[in-house]
Amino acid sequence: MQTCAVLVPFARVMEFTGNICEVTPFLESYEPINEILVAWCGTVWMSPHTGKEYLLMCHQMLRFGTTLPHSLLNLNQIRAYGIDVNDNPFDPVSDFGIQSNEAFIPFDTTGTVVHFETRAPMEDECHLLPVILLMAEEWDPRDELLYPHNPSGFLKSLYNDFLAY
Repeated sequence: MQTCAVLVPFARVMEFTGNICEVTPFLESYEPINEILVAWCGTVWMSPHTGKEYLLMCHQMLRFGTTLPHSLLNLNQIRAYGIDVNDNPFDPVSDFGIQSNEAFIPFDTTGTVVHFETRAPMEDECHLLPVILLMAEEWDPRDELLYPHNPSGFLKSLYNDFLAY
């Protein structure tokens, strides 16, 4: 998935960006979906540890209305914003979830599906709840370089050399 998708019952559109896109499926035998609106959206998440609610804000969400069974997040889009995400349930070192500056959002699983529960905010919650911004206003997946974190820069150097070749 190149970006994130929002399902109306679980999030609220805060503002439309004015952009409209065509969503192309991964198989040519499926038809593209035209005129999908791009929006800035919010969803409410409650910390299972403290009971405190937060408004998770996401830029560049594709608004599919009620046609999807759930909202979808591209974890690489969150990572590109500088937020630590660990979606490996077998990692014995790092916690399984999203570590923002404000709170840790733990993931859960149903079979192999990774998820966390949210709901659409009420009007007043959009102004009263503490906000966790999960992604930047602008993001182009074609501009991202995905490589493992390597303090020495060795892998990044190899990757850049490969691109130059």
